[in-house]
This record gives sequence, structure tokens and C-alpha cells, in this order.
Amino acid sequence: MGPEIAAIITLVLYAPALLLLALWGQRDLAQKRRSLEIDSLLPAFKTAARRLGFRTARDRRLRGARIEGTIGSSRITAECAARGLGPWLTTISVQPQPPLPEDVWLQSHWRGNTSLVDNDAASSEPGLDTGDASFDALVAVGGRTATARVLLVEPARRLISALARKGVVRLRDGTFVHETVERVWDAGQLIALVHEVLAAQAAMPRVTDVLTSLADAARTDPVAGVRARCLATLLLEQPDQSRITAALDLALSDESDAVRVVAATALGERGIPVLREIAKREDGEEEPAARAIGLLARRLGSSEIMTILDSALRAGRRTVAFSAIESLGRGDDASACARLEALLRGDDEALAAAAANALSFTHAATAEQALVRALESPSPDVRHAAVRALGRIGRLASIAQLNTLLHGKALDPELTSAVQQAIAAIQARIPGASPGQVSLAEGEAGHVSLASDDRAGQVSLSPTEKQAP
Repeated sequence: MGPEIAAIITLVLYAPALLLLALWGQRDLAQKRRSLEIDSLLPAFKTAARRLGFRTARDRRLRGARIEGTIGSSRITAECAARGLGPWLTTISVQPQPPLPEDVWLQSHWRGNTSLVDNDAASSEPGLDTGDASFDALVAVGGRTATARVLLVEPARRLISALARKGVVRLRDGTFVHETVERVWDAGQLIALVHEVLAAQAAMPRVTDVLTSLADAARTDPVAGVRARCLATLLLEQPDQSRITAALDLALSDESDAVRVVAATALGERGIPVLREIAKREDGEEEPAARAIGLLARRLGSSEIMTILDSALRAGRRTVAFSAIESLGRGDDASACARLEALLRGDDEALAAAAANALSFTHAATAEQALVRALESPSPDVRHAAVRALGRIGRLASIAQLNTLLHGKALDPELTSAVQQAIAAIQARIPGASPGQVSLAEGEAGHVSLASDDRAGQVSLSPTEKQAP
């Protein structure tokens, strides 16, 4: 055996042991490095504890540094530690006295996977919309709606958002927690972080009178969406409007149409003029205008709605336009139906689909014919809308057209299902009809009748038509 072969055999035999030794050496180096990092933490935490009047504490599960103490009436824990050789995590926990409400939770969307605190799992409860889009993009909120709205005043949302951009923010069972993947080794940095978390917690007010606080927020919050939602929640919490008339009256003159719509809706007849003004404004907010149009129901005449529709289409206010089209479907006069049929024939697929849906609620004599013609539209969305509309108002004659569509060129599964459902819905409205019992009457080509046989889904033609080329 040559020396080269012997060297190879030796390497193969001892390679696993050498690899283990190398890994052990790397782990030993990592542990030594971690020990040096811990040593660098301790002076900073001791200095911060002295300045804050805290005491140092130990947790045998963790390797790092921890201090505890009280500022004002809040119990605070600050630690920078890690489990094993995992990443460093700095966690600040605040337990105020009196405690924060336990029926509200917060959880930032940014989440670490190695939290040092309990209850790390995100809540399965649905969150609520605070009305502040920038805040909702960072933090999920849940629990009792009224309490959450009162708790999350603008200063609190702003300070919590700042923390959520840097790491985890959590409120559970009255304890406010901020956690970030960072090793804090400077006493000044740690003290600043403690005060930042404490300020965010302190910005959440202690709730003593929910109704009064909701009314204040509905009047003073700088974000219109928050004001509108606080007013809506106030109405749910206090259905006796006589007790909140002042808040509703103030909301009628709010600079935001969204807030005004909520107040006007609650005030009934008193609010109708405000809803009309919002619906007809050409430069107002789209969502409130669309809602106002829907709330006015039949109080707006077709001519008024068509004027709003024309204005919205010129200005590109699509949300308002769709609401106007839906409202046109609530009337049966010829002008409204004619306008919907024109939209159905138009090039704008979304508007045509909306018009098809609206036509199914008009009960106009020409609506069914217009919808049948729309089955030949090149737009899949328009065909879908026409099929669903025919399922609502179609008569026996429409089944033949739907069967033609069903047995013609290949359809996508969704449209196939919609056609089948529409046929079934029409048949269900026809006394004595059963699925597929449709034929062209013998000797009366072009007429539709119930077939006398049991050939489900078939269409029979007269002998004369069968001979046609």
C-alpha cells in the first residue's frame, strides 16, 4: 500500500472526529464571544439601574442583563438577553397602576420569532379598524371596541407607531411590551428606550366614562376616519340619541363628509338635507358621497341620480358612479332603465357589469332582453353579471339562451356554475317546471314551452327548422 493510499484511508477514518472537533471549537468560540457580549452589557445596565433607581435582577433561563424598578406608578422591567446562542432581544415591559384595560389587546404586525416574554402568539380574534390607516398598517387592535377607541387617542397612536416601526409592540392583560432584536450596551440608550416605552403607555388614557370619552374623540381627533368611527361606536353604546344630540349636532358641521354622513344617518329626517348635499357635491370625498346616495334610497329621483352619475363619470369618481348605478336599479321609470341598458352596451366593462346587476332589480319589461343580449358580450365580467341577473329576473324564454351559452364554446368553471345556477333559479320560479324541461314548441318555431318528455337540458326544434341548412 502506497503512502498516498494510506493517507486517504487515515483521512476517511478520522474525518468525522476532526469535523466534531472543529464544530466544538466553533461552539466554544461562540460561547466565549457571548460571554464577552454579556460582560459588555452589565456595566451599561448597572449604570442605567443606578440612574433610574432600579435594581438588577437575574433570570437563570436567560443569559444577559436585567433591571427592574418603578417610575411613577408603573412597574418596569428592562432586559437584554438571549436563549442559548440565539439572537439578542431587548424587552421593555410596563405594568401601570391603575392597570390598562384588560379587555383590549394590541399586537404589531412585525413579530419576532424568539420572544422572551409569554403569550407571544398573535391573537386569533379579528382586529378592528381604528380609522387611522397608517396606524392600522402597523398594529392590530382587538377586544372591546368602545374601550379600544377611547384608549387609542392620537398621541398614543403616534408613539405606539414609532415603537412598532422598530420592533414588536404588544398589549396583553394590561401589560404593555416593546421588544426589538438589538443588543443594548449603552446606558443612555437603554434609559431613552425605557422612557420611550413608558411615554407610549402613559399616552393611553385611563377610561372612567366611555361615552364622554367617545364623544370627545368624535369631536377632537385629528384623523377624520377615527372621528367617524368613534361617533358610530358612540351611537352603538348609547342608542338613546337624546343623550348625545349635542355630539350629533356638532358632527353635522364636521369638516369631513365621512363624519357628517354618520351623524346625518342617525338624525333621520333632520339629516336628509345634509345627505343630499353630500351626495350632489362634485368635489367631496367619494366614499361618503357613495354612502349618502345609497342611504337616500328612493328620495332621489332618477333625473337627480343620472345627473350625479354624469358628473361622477366626467370627474372619474368611480365609487360615486357605481353607487349611482345601483340606485338607478331601484326605480322602474323608462329613463333609468334606458340609461342602464346604454351602460350595459358600453365599452366600460366594470360599468356594464354594474348596470347588468342594477337592471335585475328594475323589473322593467325590456331588462330581460337587454341582459340576454349581454350574454354575447366579449367581456367575461359582463357575461357573468348578465347570467346572475337573469337568474334573478329571467323567465322561461331565457333558459334557451342560457343553455345555448352553456353548450356552446367552452366556458370557465365559474361561468358554467353560474349558468347552471341561473337556470335552476328560473325553473324554481316556474310552477310545474323541472330542470331541463324546455323545448321549442312543435309547429311554433321560436316559441319556448315546457317539454313533455324527460330530456333534461335539451332543446327540440320543429321539423321545418331541422331541415334548414
